[in-house]
Amino acid sequence: MDDSLNILRNFILTILDSERDFKSLEGPVLHYGIFLRQILNSKRPDFILQKDINEPTQTPSGTALTPWHAAACMEDRTRTAAFIRGSIQAVERALKQHAHRPLHLVEAGCGPLGTLVLPLLAHFNRDELVVSVVDLHEESIESVSVMLDHFNFLPRVRQVVCGDASIMSLDSLADIIVTETMNTALSGEPQVAISRALVRQHPNAMLIPQSIRIDFVLLDYATEISNFPPKIGDRRIVETVFELTRKTAIEMKEE
Repeated sequence: MDDSLNILRNFILTILDSERDFKSLEGPVLHYGIFLRQILNSKRPDFILQKDINEPTQTPSGTALTPWHAAACMEDRTRTAAFIRGSIQAVERALKQHAHRPLHLVEAGCGPLGTLVLPLLAHFNRDELVVSVVDLHEESIESVSVMLDHFNFLPRVRQVVCGDASIMSLDSLADIIVTETMNTALSGEPQVAISRALVRQHPNAMLIPQSIRIDFVLLDYATEISNFPPKIGDRRIVETVFELTRKTAIEMKEE
């Protein structure tokens, strides 16, 4: 475990390096994903059987990715790096704002690898942060529990819950809510429903991402995709169609 924890902490130092942009972090995130998969494969070799399950789970609030596809979200390396860096910065900000310790962070849709929660527990000590993790799939919950146990983080886990985060309740209030359950333009996956449910249960909690905005934009699509990788050209924002924040999630109508 000690070597694994040192590897994890070195990865965090790389992610937090302010002189590195997200593009330069794609390589480190690739290696981070391999590192986590090697641990899970050694502890739960049968997890590879999840590869054959392709149908996502349909819930009233949206589509939940299979455990295998949830783990594969790490392939979006820029987004993974941004979520980890942003989540760490959010906890640092919350530690300055709240007098009580430790802070309680809830991650809804944690997936099988613990991609976001493991760096948080490695970066902050037990007096600063405890966590709860929620996922719809029992396979993900069993796997993330193995990952947490590998790093000796289970004593800092307040709850491990298998259930639908958009309709369930937790035993204690959260100070920070993190959920990364979204697809393009917030379609399909239940980011909105989960955010709405959790901020209503925990109205004083910080929500991460702090803001997700969908804009109606005019662009020359053919020109942009003619480049590889695609290159953003001249764009004109016409209007913001929707924005998900803690405030809008609380005020949003049930629909």
